[in-house]
Amino acid sequence: AVEADETATRRVAGNLSNTYYWAALAAAELGQAATADKYLADSRRHFEIFARELKPATFEHAFYPTLPSVSRVELAMLQGDPARARAAAKGLRERLLQLQPTNAYDRRRVAEQLRRLHVVLGWAELQARNFVAAQGQFALVAEARKSLPTRTLTNRREAADDAALLAITLAHSGRLDEAHALAVPVLAFQRELHARKTEDQWHKIGLALALLAVAQSTPDKSGALLAGEMS
Repeated sequence: AVEADETATRRVAGNLSNTYYWAALAAAELGQAATADKYLADSRRHFEIFARELKPATFEHAFYPTLPSVSRVELAMLQGDPARARAAAKGLRERLLQLQPTNAYDRRRVAEQLRRLHVVLGWAELQARNFVAAQGQFALVAEARKSLPTRTLTNRREAADDAALLAITLAHSGRLDEAHALAVPVLAFQRELHARKTEDQWHKIGLALALLAVAQSTPDKSGALLAGEMS
């Protein structure tokens, strides 16, 4: 009975850690920095309870501590502090690459953390208008994505946004053919979603990214493309 109670406590702590993390992200997006930091601290506190019982020298023991580390990078970027995001990211890719997953599920979990990390760092470089560095980050996103599924609509939307961001940075490097090859199917997918006329505001961001990717990869036709979307 005691063991069952400890397992339940650990499971609840893990769920609470995740819930507080999402609350921290929401607060950061609303510009409530102090509240975001409080929720992140609460998330870490519950995570520590969750992690206490992880067996040493196991994949889980090495993997789970990387989750709050990636979270700190994401939160710093949402709070408009790319310098803090870069600082929090130092050494994190190396830690993730040192993990030793032994099955497909664990390999996907590592790949998803790498994807999250490099998406944030890519955005940081885009904000700095360092398109070469941003391209390098989004290329690493594409590398990680090879291990990730695209079965669900959420998977496909994330993959589309990742591809659009890589296309935008490739276009800035003059690699227009490569950018166009990535951007065209992304725009087709986003138009398919747009035709459903949902109230999902996030879709509008995906559509805008896709349009920008196609426009920048075909600069001679960008005016006509954007005019057509506005009509």
